[in-house]
Amino acid sequence: MKKILLITLSIISLTALAQTPDWFNAETRKADYPDTQYIVGYIERPYNAGENTSKAMQVLKDVAKEKIQREFKAQILYPSINRDLIKTIEKMESVSYKTTNDIFNVAKPAIEIGFSQIQVEAWNDTLTSTIAAFAYLPKSAIVKPLEEKVTTDLTNIETILNQIDQMALEGKKSQTLKMLDSIPPLFDKVYEVQKMLAAMDVNASEESLLLQTTRIQQHRFSGIVNELQNSLKIALICYAHTWEGVKNNTLEKEIKGALSEFDCNFVSTHNHPDYIIDIYAKARELQSVNEDGSPIYVFIDARISIVKVATGKRIYENQITAKGGSASNAENAHRKAFQNLSSILAEIIIKQIKE
Repeated sequence: MKKILLITLSIISLTALAQTPDWFNAETRKADYPDTQYIVGYIERPYNAGENTSKAMQVLKDVAKEKIQREFKAQILYPSINRDLIKTIEKMESVSYKTTNDIFNVAKPAIEIGFSQIQVEAWNDTLTSTIAAFAYLPKSAIVKPLEEKVTTDLTNIETILNQIDQMALEGKKSQTLKMLDSIPPLFDKVYEVQKMLAAMDVNASEESLLLQTTRIQQHRFSGIVNELQNSLKIALICYAHTWEGVKNNTLEKEIKGALSEFDCNFVSTHNHPDYIIDIYAKARELQSVNEDGSPIYVFIDARISIVKVATGKRIYENQITAKGGSASNAENAHRKAFQNLSSILAEIIIKQIKE
């Protein structure tokens, strides 16, 4: 009796495990996995007698997962929901592009989408001789990470803008351009992700996509860019070397620091400067340190030329020798010597661009 009971229970268990999945029925599949909440991929084909069922199912599973990725791209490229919201984002994006296009070279951002949470199942239906695979991905698995991306990027933008404002107050405008370079790619990512969210999430809104916060940060950024465009732009090409021929950055840093207070900004020669300033400076040893601890003396020979880009004319050119700095070691001697030279050169540059 016990054996019969065990056999009966086993048969019932196997039968339960072999029940046709709900998703195999098209109407049930559509009801259980509505397109407002899921992205799905479904495929079926006739089962060929004698074929390896396991391998056939795996192939269909892979195809079903690929269908999800294709469907995701289709929904982004050809959105069927929130079209007015997407148009609003595109207008904001257009304003951003006009602000940055003349100054910054921004590549189209690549947005990484994680499909790791795709679930996939397969079924061999012996009644209809059909094998099928069904993959599904909750839209929330995509939406939540994308929303976090928007929040993170807008926070990073605000942080950079706050740092730029602080540096401007400290008279360090010359150091802000490189920081500004990092902002346009962040805005581009924000707009791309916001459009994705609007195309994916039927509940997306200006509030959930943080459009007002985006506008505020874009307005701040545009104001800083406009200020830069209206200020004097200088391309500074500076080669400074110690007597051993080692490159030294002291001279360039000191000159930029002095000129930043003159409301000018430093750009590359490709970014339409008003002036191109070319400086070549080389230190020479006059007297090295002696065993008795007597100081090192350094003299700097420098050549400077200033070209006014609007006229294409060289408005200044000269050879200058600066009095060397002195210290107990070569590094400090060079630093002081280049600092002395920077004061002389900055005075010359300011005089020339004021005229």
